[in-house]
Amino acid sequence: MHVLSPLARGWVMVVLAGLFCTATETLAEPRPKKGKPAEAAADEKAQVRLWKDVFATDRAVKITLRQGKKTAVEVRLAEGLQFLDYQEIPAGQMVVEVTDEADGNARLVTTNIAFDGGDFFTLLVQENDGKIGIEVIDDARRSGATTGELSVRSFAPMLTSLRVKIGEDLNVKLDGPAPFARFRGLARQTVQVDTTGMEAGGKQVNWANEIDFRAIPRATLLILPDAYGRIRPRVLVDGAAR
Repeated sequence: MHVLSPLARGWVMVVLAGLFCTATETLAEPRPKKGKPAEAAADEKAQVRLWKDVFATDRAVKITLRQGKKTAVEVRLAEGLQFLDYQEIPAGQMVVEVTDEADGNARLVTTNIAFDGGDFFTLLVQENDGKIGIEVIDDARRSGATTGELSVRSFAPMLTSLRVKIGEDLNVKLDGPAPFARFRGLARQTVQVDTTGMEAGGKQVNWANEIDFRAIPRATLLILPDAYGRIRPRVLVDGAAR
């Protein structure tokens, strides 16, 4: 990562991560908020959305969220990229299970996740070296935030690097086949996000997206191909149903 502008370092925090949990690893659960009991009240709700990357094994899966014996969510995600919007679930501890759609007895991932009432979460299902894993993304907005926040995630394996330019002061290069970055401290104003992707053969592709951080305090820019293989970046609002 390379930040070109010294000014950007003064007002923007950039966080890079490559988080992935396999079926044999234990996921870190979101910590309960201070002052909240360990068990959520029966009427408390959380919001969760499901994202699924393309698997090398080219399989469809079924994701189930279960609280005790009661199923809160059960959804089939096909072989390709899948992005489902927020839906309401009961707050509290849940068992999250990913099974092979063709064989319901083939459990790929089973883990426990705690969902705080009133908060928003993304469950990102990915495959790494033949193993399926879940990344839990906390989409909660900071109370009274005076700055904007943008995450950038690439689901375009044909790209070897990305360059993200926000306004006049921030210009960052992200390397690797699945780069991720989070930009905090952005001004609450309308900004243009210019993204440049580099393909393995040296071809350069460019996109521009406008985000109004006055109306959207937190967002994710997804770099992903459409059904025809053309890359079409999308801006999704974090922490609020669309």
